[in-house]
Amino acid sequence: MSCAMAIIPVRVKLKNKAPCVETYAFFDSGSSVSFCTENLLHKLGGNGKRMQITLNTMGEPYKMTTYAVSGLQVLDLEMNDVVELPRVYTKDEMPVSVDHIPKQEEISKWSHLSGIKWPNLDASIGLMIGNNVPDAYTPFEVATGPSGSPHATRTRLGWIIW
Repeated sequence: MSCAMAIIPVRVKLKNKAPCVETYAFFDSGSSVSFCTENLLHKLGGNGKRMQITLNTMGEPYKMTTYAVSGLQVLDLEMNDVVELPRVYTKDEMPVSVDHIPKQEEISKWSHLSGIKWPNLDASIGLMIGNNVPDAYTPFEVATGPSGSPHATRTRLGWIIW
């Protein structure tokens, strides 16, 4: 498998508002905050409070101007499960490429992952979920294989390929 990142297809909406937008969410367990793209926020018809924050990346402080957004919800594609996100900050784009999205043809090569059906969205990566959202990371099922092979974790938002 090529270098697939922990990126899954989801739906995102603002609490008590339409529309619901399909996007990909990048799970970044090394981040203590969550982000959405300014484009996703625009599609949702939302806004936020303009502010400056300081991020520490690899031990180096980095100041950025952003919008703080409250009320974002992320749902699985079937819209059965909802995870409420704490304050989310906007960013131009996520720090991963669409080339890192897992692909069904790669997943299907591994017999221990054969039960995982991977939808292909015509969407960008609009959300980065940090470790400040434990409900999004909660494992319900794990599919493992031989040493050196990818594994998958089923969460309330869908399967994450690792």
